[in-house]
Amino acid sequence: MPKLYESDEYVGNLRHFTERFLPRFIEMATSDADRGVRVATIALLDDIRERDLLEQEDIEKISIMIFDAESRIRKAVASIFLSDVEALYEQTLESIGGSVEAVENALRNDKETPDGVPYTWLKYNSLVKVLSKYDQLVEETEKENREIDNQKIPLAGFEFGEIESRIRQAATAIVGEMEELQVSFGKCFI
Repeated sequence: MPKLYESDEYVGNLRHFTERFLPRFIEMATSDADRGVRVATIALLDDIRERDLLEQEDIEKISIMIFDAESRIRKAVASIFLSDVEALYEQTLESIGGSVEAVENALRNDKETPDGVPYTWLKYNSLVKVLSKYDQLVEETEKENREIDNQKIPLAGFEFGEIESRIRQAATAIVGEMEELQVSFGKCFI
């Protein structure tokens, strides 16, 4: 099925199909027992996203899996997550004034002058904002789950440093996909 979404000639005909089955695709991507099915469905959803057939709330449901415990899932979600970062980055540059290209050209990537603001810093800023948003959503969900279960979720692995932080896990998944991170921080996460 992903090959159907790769061709421009089928996208118009697939719109109704996508609208009908999108909730099921998202359910499969977020909660199927088979990790291989989850990874394949995430790849399908990424193809659907590239054709502008996903709403922002659907992108958020998928992007939050950047904090999934399974590294295969995090890597599969990375491009969808980064599309959310890119959208925020573009909004930021457009709010500064004009098109993305015009603002990037005006700012350049000037780190040498005292008042120079490299546009890549704005991309890092967008990344941090999106990561923080999803981290907060995970925190709220965990808090609700604790309240429902009336007990604290065990965090023994975090207490003894056995489990990486959510942000570090997410960073390892996206560093290979985001050029700015590869240049600046690639050696730290690989």
